[in-house]
Amino acid sequence: MRVKEPTYAQVKLTYKNVIPHPTMDLIQLMNRSSAADPGTIEHWRTTWVSQMKANDARYGFLGENTAGVLFNKHQGGVAICAGSGPSLKRNAHLLKDRPKHVTLLSCLHNFHFMEDQGIPVDYYVTVDAGPVTIEEVSEGGSKPPEAYWEATHGKTLLAFAGTHPELLAKWRGRVLFFDAPVGDKAIRECLPVERRPLPWITAGGTVLGAAFSLAKCVLGTAVQAFVGADFAFGYDHKFHPWDSKYDASMGNVEWWYDIYGIRVPVWPSYFGMKCWFDHKFCVVPGIYFNCTEGGILGSYPEGNIAQVRAMDLDEFLWMTNLSKFLAPQCLEAKYDETIVF
Repeated sequence: MRVKEPTYAQVKLTYKNVIPHPTMDLIQLMNRSSAADPGTIEHWRTTWVSQMKANDARYGFLGENTAGVLFNKHQGGVAICAGSGPSLKRNAHLLKDRPKHVTLLSCLHNFHFMEDQGIPVDYYVTVDAGPVTIEEVSEGGSKPPEAYWEATHGKTLLAFAGTHPELLAKWRGRVLFFDAPVGDKAIRECLPVERRPLPWITAGGTVLGAAFSLAKCVLGTAVQAFVGADFAFGYDHKFHPWDSKYDASMGNVEWWYDIYGIRVPVWPSYFGMKCWFDHKFCVVPGIYFNCTEGGILGSYPEGNIAQVRAMDLDEFLWMTNLSKFLAPQCLEAKYDETIVF
């Protein structure tokens, strides 16, 4: 097992042992992941309906404005889905020079972080409908907000149909819409059926969940890896890889063991999101890697589940690009007998 450099209390961290399946059964995982749904739906229903109608009126949920135009664009490829967890500050720099065939989808909240580091993102994803998403584009960044909005030129945003209209108005690049089940028939019926030809994907109440479903079911990638998918506070009690308003007080938290066996504080809502992912890893066939290097994705007190393999990001990127070692022989006819497979 790979040994990491000291990062916590001067202890070398190693991934926990692998267990065959979650120690919560599938029903428990789904119940936990959907526990907050009724309250969320009741709170947001009117907003979702009104904003879906407003966005349809302005953009039209048809043809070139839907995420469906990307169907199977990356079929059989590799996707990395980037969340906004605190561990992202440890390995995000590796994404800058990733192999060209590795597609990167990022939660929109990471926009300033990725821009500040010069990391090229193929698709940004947004699901939340509130105005908070607007300030989050630049929160924690090194530049004024307008500089980041200007930087959206040439960028593609995959947006939930009920996204806040002001966010979409500020976005200078391409916007492609998708729909997601929210547990309320009124949402699906608020527009005539001919005005709803949008890809319908599950998100698990999280932007990273939407990125995962889009990568797998719309883009058609065969392998999905995750970074920044902590679903927990970091060892320094930071919630993001930058300073944010959530750092002042953690509030009501639970404690859970991360992928290294260290107890970390977790918001109950984010633990539910972790359960959603773990359920999907068990029931949806796929090849999944957790390259977060921290957090609780796939983690249980007894070990890390086999359905999503914990692996350092640099090792994963190396694995997806082994052919580069034969490039001199294939492209330049330079033989190197030290390279043997």
